[in-house]
Amino acid sequence: MVTEFEFAVWRFSAAFVRWQGDCMSCATASGLSGQDAAILHVIRMRDMPKSLSEIARLLNRDDAANIQYSLKKLLTAGLIAKAASASKKQTSYTVSPAGAAVTAAYSEHRRTMLLTMIDQLHDPQDIAQATRTLDLLIGVYDQASRVAATYRLPDE
Repeated sequence: MVTEFEFAVWRFSAAFVRWQGDCMSCATASGLSGQDAAILHVIRMRDMPKSLSEIARLLNRDDAANIQYSLKKLLTAGLIAKAASASKKQTSYTVSPAGAAVTAAYSEHRRTMLLTMIDQLHDPQDIAQATRTLDLLIGVYDQASRVAATYRLPDE
């Protein structure tokens, strides 16, 4: 049962990231991936600048090098900018006007393509329950990962 669940999570994750990239392609020709799209949306969230560590925390990611690569792509595409900061140690990023336009277009495409399909689900509250369940499972898997890290085999 757990194996089937984990396979479903892998398939869902792949489908979700693919959806993000394809929806982003409807909003911009910048060639951004689903991961790039997620980072752009997190930076725009609440229209407050975000640092690399905040982005990683909000997306529950620990691959700083990949996040930095996405940030460079978003900077080059003109969708984000470095935010003015009192600290030279920590760079924060903010969405540019072009990035705001792209995220707004993405949201509109998402509304017309995806949300109309979700509205056809048996009970829209199923999404709320699934979200609560996934949040609990994220905690379980994060804790299991911490435990597993203490049992790693030594390097040979």
